[in-house]
Amino acid sequence: MAVSMVVFVLAYVFVMRILYKSSGFLADWLPRLLMSKEQNGSHLKDTIIQLKDEQMKISAQDEFARYMRLERKIKKLNEELSQIVKQRSEKITVRSKILTAIFMGLLGVCHMAFVFVYRKEPVVLLPVQWFYPLNRILAFPTGIPGAVGLPCWIVTSNKIISTVLF
Repeated sequence: MAVSMVVFVLAYVFVMRILYKSSGFLADWLPRLLMSKEQNGSHLKDTIIQLKDEQMKISAQDEFARYMRLERKIKKLNEELSQIVKQRSEKITVRSKILTAIFMGLLGVCHMAFVFVYRKEPVVLLPVQWFYPLNRILAFPTGIPGAVGLPCWIVTSNKIISTVLF
């Protein structure tokens, strides 16, 4: 029983650690994926390229007024494009932070549910003399002398996994 609980908790902590590490990537990737193409200003980029091509064909000395009109249009479109890019990046940042908070909340709820369900089961039973002054702390919340409780074992497993793998 004790070995299976040790492996079970270790596997649980490993899976939760992987979910924790991948939540940052998902929180950054999902908002970028969900933002529509029209919000990135591709039509403005195409218009700017067309105007620059048209401007290259015009002699600045011969048709100065037309050249400067195109220059003002290009400048105005560049400002609009930079504004769109700035707004888009702000939206992505806000959505990314919201998703990160949601993912962390879900992981926290999973941890609390796991601890709540298995709170009375000792993970490992050891001789009482091994950890004499710390028996009550290690046995929390089981209350069984010589037991290692789930919270202590989760912290230990998490440290082992983070040291060895990540």
